[in-house]
Amino acid sequence: MMTTYVGFYGLFGSPKTLNLSEGMATFAEMLRFNNIGKNLKNGVYPHNSLKTVLEVTQKTISKNTEIVVFGHSLGAISAFKYAREMSRKGYKIKCVLLFDYVTSVSLWWDKRTAYQVAAPVYHFRSSDLRAIKLPGSLEYNYSKLNHLQIDSNKDVLQTALKIALK
Repeated sequence: MMTTYVGFYGLFGSPKTLNLSEGMATFAEMLRFNNIGKNLKNGVYPHNSLKTVLEVTQKTISKNTEIVVFGHSLGAISAFKYAREMSRKGYKIKCVLLFDYVTSVSLWWDKRTAYQVAAPVYHFRSSDLRAIKLPGSLEYNYSKLNHLQIDSNKDVLQTALKIALK
């Protein structure tokens, strides 16, 4: 099965940023460095382009293709919404990788909205360098989160890469 990668960056990141504190942008560079996803240069988008990206990718990505979705900062919100919408439309989401500070998790994790993705969601918190695996398609709260201790930003990115390549 083919895999494609769709990413969103926030206000202070860009696909060219190599700042390790902005893990998503560096993650995109790591994917390119490992020759994964030939179209990746065109697969990392601004956080405010969600509607356009949904329209374009539904026309260009086959439903037989697995999609790895990732995002940083405000792009994490877009990435999660993108994964949710594509999942609802029958596309196979392999995993969702969110790179963000823990405080902004509340921006997109609003219990009043049914954010459901039929895939594992990982939230990489750059403030304390831990990753949380959120169970997909389940109603859950913070007490049920799985904490994974990660030692450095480099390890965060390596862990994200391993998850994406599983």
